[in-house]
Amino acid sequence: NSTENSEALSNQGNVNYKSKQYFKAIQDYSDAIKLCPNVAKYYTNRSACHSVMGNYTFAAEDAIKAIKIEPSFFKGYFHAINSFIYLGIIDQAQFYITKMQKKIQEVEWHNFDGISKVKYLSSLDEKILKFLNERNFLECLKYLEKALEIATACKEYTCWKAQCLFELGRYNKAELLIYQHPREPYSVYLQGLI
Repeated sequence: NSTENSEALSNQGNVNYKSKQYFKAIQDYSDAIKLCPNVAKYYTNRSACHSVMGNYTFAAEDAIKAIKIEPSFFKGYFHAINSFIYLGIIDQAQFYITKMQKKIQEVEWHNFDGISKVKYLSSLDEKILKFLNERNFLECLKYLEKALEIATACKEYTCWKAQCLFELGRYNKAELLIYQHPREPYSVYLQGLI
């Protein structure tokens, strides 16, 4: 029976996840999905593995698949919103917060800190853009560092931080950041200046 087999694979994935064997857990959840592709929790479990490994784009993709299967499944929103927060994609995080608030009773999400993180990140983003436009790189750098504490995988913030460091004459620190994302447009631009 494919349902029983997929549950067994999912349970094995849970064991591997708890023992921090994330690659094995991802394979187990993927195998469960092949057998029963319409079970939302398999996608959120795999999303959790991707998230722990820092693969936030894959984590978001799996979370969104879970939401499509089960639109009132809190874990789908939890993983999607957190993934978009780590990636610094504020508009997508806000989109899923709004969707979650329409689909799920407040009892399930009222303690979810993702909502306050998105608000805070959004306010930081406004200040970052303001100071970038004013070419006030020292102030911009302060807000970028705060934003990167939350949006740890945001390429845009990382590149802007490199730009600020470069403009402030901190070339070595800028260069280290640039080479984290060598193909991003800002990185390519700054590489030409260094």
